[in-house]
Amino acid sequence: MTGVQTCALPICKLAPKSSKTVSFKVTANNIAGDTLTYNVINQATLHENSVGSILSNKVTTVVNKPKLEISKAVNKTERVTVGSELEYSISVRNVGTARQSTTNIEDDLPQHTELVKDSISDSGVFDNGKVKWTLGEIQPGAEKTVKFKVKTLANGDKLNWNITNKALVNDKETNVVGNEVGVSKLVVNKKVNLDKA
Repeated sequence: MTGVQTCALPICKLAPKSSKTVSFKVTANNIAGDTLTYNVINQATLHENSVGSILSNKVTTVVNKPKLEISKAVNKTERVTVGSELEYSISVRNVGTARQSTTNIEDDLPQHTELVKDSISDSGVFDNGKVKWTLGEIQPGAEKTVKFKVKTLANGDKLNWNITNKALVNDKETNVVGNEVGVSKLVVNKKVNLDKA
């Protein structure tokens, strides 16, 4: 619920010295922005023709929400060559005040790379060009990191190019990491000494 809303619950007639309890349920909305804790305040009003309106006590419920900080890293930042292995890691930290129930991570395999066999951590899977994880709960203050490795491949006749990579965590993009890839080019010159021919 957002803002002030009213829910009417009829009680009908009450006998002298009797009571009746009514109840209802609401779902707290996920408040946008950096607010991690907020209060939901509820107060009932009894309307009776002979006495008018009577207010109940106020009930306050504290609502907490998770907030994820995500980051992407690669184990090498220097220039690499064809055939080099790169290890990518995605870290997810819950800096909120409530548990994160489910976290889905997707990472496209970078172009001109191939997945290193058995390198995906934490029961991740490789499906249709993507490395995917479905993580369980992340409690407030906790952090989880997943990893995988790729091997760089040739890029046609190019001698230098860049490999970049980013991931999606619950549809939110991480930072981009990258590496320059280079190929050594050998030039062979042959000479004939005619004086000794």
